Amino acid sequence: MLSEFILYHHLLKVRILLTLILCITPLSSGFAVVATTCATTLKAPVVQLIIPDFADSSFWSNFVTITRMASAQYNIDLRIHFINRTERSRFNYAQKIDHVLTKEKKSDYLVSIFLTHTEQSVVDVAAKHQVKLFSFNSPFSLRVKSVLGNPRENSDFWIGHISPNDILVGYEMADFLLSDNKSNNTPLSLFAINGNRESEVAVLRTKGLMQRINENDAVSLLQILYSDWSYQQARDKMHKMLKRFKSMDLIWSASDVLTLAVLDEINRLSKEDMRQPKIASIDWSPKIVSRLKSREVAVSYGGHVFEGAWLLAMIYDHFNGLDFYSELGDVVSYPLQPITVDNADLILSIEKTKFNFLPLSKCLTPSLKVYSFDAMTLLQDNMSVN
Repeated sequence: MLSEFILYHHLLKVRILLTLILCITPLSSGFAVVATTCATTLKAPVVQLIIPDFADSSFWSNFVTITRMASAQYNIDLRIHFINRTERSRFNYAQKIDHVLTKEKKSDYLVSIFLTHTEQSVVDVAAKHQVKLFSFNSPFSLRVKSVLGNPRENSDFWIGHISPNDILVGYEMADFLLSDNKSNNTPLSLFAINGNRESEVAVLRTKGLMQRINENDAVSLLQILYSDWSYQQARDKMHKMLKRFKSMDLIWSASDVLTLAVLDEINRLSKEDMRQPKIASIDWSPKIVSRLKSREVAVSYGGHVFEGAWLLAMIYDHFNGLDFYSELGDVVSYPLQPITVDNADLILSIEKTKFNFLPLSKCLTPSLKVYSFDAMTLLQDNMSVN
């Protein structure tokens, strides 16, 4: 049960312990010195942020709004560049980033996802332009590790990575769906809809789903449907699925966009044709709130909308001499968190809340002992003062 997740965090703790030992032990040649003290005079870096989608996309529009807010508070010169989904591929993604960095006259940091099979080329572009790369959002999978090693291992320019634990959220979504059936051996049918097969996120979320299904004999997996993450393709494919499967007790959906497509197809049918299934989703998108309140969707997992604010805090401290590596290592993984009908309005409050992101930075908040990546606490703490 979640063996890979548990092993990863055990190894992470060991790495952090070794790092702390190195910090208080004379370093032999070959080890980089990790800065652990903030500069006396704080300065702000220039950060190039690559968004791999349209400006008005459901998830990324909220992500950009929050990241801009954080950058203004840190006084970071944040420059955002959209590489639209329809205009980029694994064959040209690094070239487009190269064009951005060539056009920009000054850059201290590059923040970008890894499209599958673009990892080495993105790291190479950062090295070419002599900028520090902080990768985010896309998983740091075993495949990525086999290609690149860890940040700082084979490149001085790739300094860190942050992303949600996608195996864990895939598992927890399935566990949530099956929670009402733990003491009941009545077989349930589960249908899953995911992103495209080449997406590392989709692969890992599926892995978590299958780990949970394999623990329970009282569930029947109907099918895992793969799409391109878009509403229209998901709806077109779901239209065909509903001709094949007349009954679905549970639906596991890898994003809120896919969930909305599924629901619109289900609602097109009469209630006699298909009863309402229990649905688990991901993203905390504003459009899912009404579906949570109507109980058409049971849960949406999220929190990665704050990832930009978290990584900017680490970048700010790194630029000012306090290296997050001494505490966190080079890879940060955090859990996504559930929102249900009971607290659905928390999602809408994200757009209305004036967050104070300064406490996320150790250089700006000397009393801060450890970095925090807890989206629910961040949201609730800031709501209480607005």
